[in-house]
Amino acid sequence: MLEVLRKSKNSSAIVVIVGAIVVTFIFWGSSRGGAPTAGIAARVNGKPISIQQVGFEARRQIDQYRARTGKRPSDIEEQAIQQKALQSLIDRELLKQQAKALGLRVSDYELKRSIIRQFSDENGKFNKEAYKRQTRFYPNYERDERERLLIAKLDDFIESSLSVSDAEVMDMLSGRNTRVNLEYVKVDPRLLASRIKPSDDEVEAWAGEHEAEIKAKYDEDFDRLYNIPKKVRARHILMKVDDDDPETVVSEVRRRMEEVKKRAETESFADLARQFSEDPGSTSRGGDLGFFDEKRMDPAFSKVAFSLPVGQVSDLVKTKFGYHLIKVEEVQDARIRPLEDVRLDIARKLLARERARSEADALAKRIEALWATSGDELDALLKEHHVSARTTGLIPLSSDMLPGIGQAPELVEAVKALHPEDPTPSKPFKVGEAFVFIRLKERQEPDPAELEKQKATWKAIVLMQKKNAFLQSWLNELRADAEIQRQARFGPNS
Repeated sequence: MLEVLRKSKNSSAIVVIVGAIVVTFIFWGSSRGGAPTAGIAARVNGKPISIQQVGFEARRQIDQYRARTGKRPSDIEEQAIQQKALQSLIDRELLKQQAKALGLRVSDYELKRSIIRQFSDENGKFNKEAYKRQTRFYPNYERDERERLLIAKLDDFIESSLSVSDAEVMDMLSGRNTRVNLEYVKVDPRLLASRIKPSDDEVEAWAGEHEAEIKAKYDEDFDRLYNIPKKVRARHILMKVDDDDPETVVSEVRRRMEEVKKRAETESFADLARQFSEDPGSTSRGGDLGFFDEKRMDPAFSKVAFSLPVGQVSDLVKTKFGYHLIKVEEVQDARIRPLEDVRLDIARKLLARERARSEADALAKRIEALWATSGDELDALLKEHHVSARTTGLIPLSSDMLPGIGQAPELVEAVKALHPEDPTPSKPFKVGEAFVFIRLKERQEPDPAELEKQKATWKAIVLMQKKNAFLQSWLNELRADAEIQRQARFGPNS
C-alpha cells in the first residue's frame, strides 16, 4: 500500500487510500506523559505504548465524558474508556509509522521555528522563561511537538490530493432537500400470525410431525423464556447524591434517610416512598419496582434486595444514583419450564408463523397484480385481509430510515428514481420478512438557487464525510497487517 501511496500522490487513487488519515490526526492531542516507566500496555510493530500513556489518554477521555454528561463514568464505563484509550493510541502509532514510511520528516529547523512562534509575544519577542516552564512541566514537549508537525505535514499531503467535485456536492444537497411522500402497503407475516388461530387438533397433529423444530425453538428461547431466574418484588426510597457532592450534602442526605428508616418501623413504607423518594419512575407507585431479577439492578442494590428477608427494611444502600432504603415484599424462586409443559404452546406459534408466511406470500402476489393500477379491487383485497395503505409523510429523498417501513437500502435506491410520471416500482420489496409495496404520492424538488448558496459550506462537509468513510477501511487494513501485542488485561493480541 505504501508503494501505491508514493506513486499516486497526484492521482485520484490517493483519495481512497489516504483520505481517512486526516480525521484521526486532527483529533489527536499531545500524549502528555513521560517515557514508559510504568510498564508496557502494548507493542505496535515493536514500538511500545506505556501504561502511563494509556492512563493519560484515558483521563483525557474521562474529562471529556464528564464535560459532556456532567457526571463521572461508572466503573464499567471507565473500563470501556481505558480500552478505547489504548485502541486510539494503537491507531495513532500505526498511522504515525505509515507517515514516516511515506518519507515525511520534520527537521530541527522546522521544530525550532514552531517553538519560537508559539512562545513569542505579539511583538515577536521570544519568551525564554515561558518555554523553560513548559518543558519542566511537560518534559516530552519537543518530542510531541515534532510529532504534531509531522502530522501536519501528512495532513497537507492528504489535503493536496483530495478533491470533491461540485457534482458530488449538488447530488448530496439534492438528496437532502428533495422531499417525497410515499404511499405503502406492508404485508408482514408477524401481524398475520397474530390473527391465525389453529385448532387444538391441528396443533397436536403438527407437533407430532415437527418435534425437532419445537426442540430447536425451545433451546433458542430457553434463557429468555424458560429458564426463569429468582426474582424479588421490592419497594425502595431513593435520595439522590452525586459522587462530586461535598461531604456536607452527603451527610445531610444520610441523616434524612436514617430518619425515614426510623419512621418506616411504624409507618407505611409505600406512603413514605410517595413522600420522600426521588425516583420519578416508582414514587407514584409507593416505590414499587415490580418483580426483577438480579441482573436488572445496580449490583449493590441487587446484593441487598436478594438477601433481605421479606418484609424487612434494609439499612442504607449506596449506588451510583444515591442512597436507597429497600423493602422486599415477595420472592419468586428460580425455576425451569420443561419442554413438555410448553411443547404445544411453541407448536401453536410455529404453526401460526408457517401459515402466516404462506398467506403473506399469496397475498403479496395478489396485491402485486393490482398495485400498479390500484382501484376498488385492490381496496377490497386490502380490507379483506385487514391490511391498510399508509403514507410516510414528506421525508428527505436521502433518508435511509423510512417511517413505518424501516431500513431498506434496495427500496431507498428505488425511491430515488420515482417521479410523478413513473410513480410505482415494478415489484414489491422484502424488508425483513415483510413484503412492501410503495407508490410515489408527492415529490417536492428544491430550489436550484438555494442549493447553490449552500454549496460552498457543504463542500467542506462532504470532504470530511469522505475522509471519515475511508478512515475505518484504512485503519482496518493497518490493524490486520500489524503485529500488535497487548498486555492481557487490555484484550487479545493481533
